[in-house]
Amino acid sequence: MQLRNQIARSSVAMKSYARPATPSSGRGSGVSKGPVSAGTRKRYDGNEDNTIMDETDAEIAAEIKEMKEEVMGRFNNQDRLIECGREKLKQKLQERRMAAMAAKENTEKTRAQAILCREEAVENNVDKTKMDMQRKLRSRIEEKMQNRGESAPVTDEEVIT
Repeated sequence: MQLRNQIARSSVAMKSYARPATPSSGRGSGVSKGPVSAGTRKRYDGNEDNTIMDETDAEIAAEIKEMKEEVMGRFNNQDRLIECGREKLKQKLQERRMAAMAAKENTEKTRAQAILCREEAVENNVDKTKMDMQRKLRSRIEEKMQNRGESAPVTDEEVIT
């Protein structure tokens, strides 16, 4: 109990000592603030709380670093997914191009085959017509020969007329 009373008295004395003596120095006394260290620009209170703060700062920095790595990992995953999607799209596009080229080639082959079939039909018709004309010509020649009685040879001019 005596210890508590003594601590209370000393804390009251410290508070009165720390108050500004004049109103012009109302910002606070120089006693409560410690010196600024040159390297870190942090205030030094003389307490061991600074080491705790340094430890929490280090923990916070480590957490920030972990969060940054996690975010960068997510970005990298998204980049990989995007690249994979691009590759799939390129592959589909290439497949469609190849299918279009194959369809075009098939169409061209079909057209060429149709042209060849028509050409063959025309050639067959020409050959058929030619043979028909030759038969008709022979029959005319034979007719004329029979009409003349095979006495005089038939000339080409007579056959044509």
